Amino acid sequence: MNKLLKKIFLTPSKHIPEKVKEALYAQFSEALNVEWDFKKEVYEAVFYVNEIEFIAMISEDIGIIEYKQNLRLDELPSHIIKECVSSGEIMNAIAITKEAAIFFEVIVRNKKMERSALLLNESGKLLENKLL
Repeated sequence: MNKLLKKIFLTPSKHIPEKVKEALYAQFSEALNVEWDFKKEVYEAVFYVNEIEFIAMISEDIGIIEYKQNLRLDELPSHIIKECVSSGEIMNAIAITKEAAIFFEVIVRNKKMERSALLLNESGKLLENKLL
């Protein structure tokens, strides 16, 4: 069977454990259009709440491990914006919530049109700057 057919018909994401679904809906009761995937012993749910895309990583034993939320640029805290604009124009932003901490992944583009992914903690400290 070719890889595409195997992925469609044999993927474990078609059989999501109730504990995993319960963990998602306990925190995101208004989740819509949920699409599931299974990667490295963790379930990934891509869904929308109030027209905003989220991605949650869920363990059957632990529950939600982390989740990412797409942000509009006007939703970024001002101290995060201030740190990022020194690297270039802000193109995209994601808030990452993991272990009760919030991180920001921000894609910026410099004057040479090179894109970088910046990872900052909640206080605005730059943790990583990766050229894309």
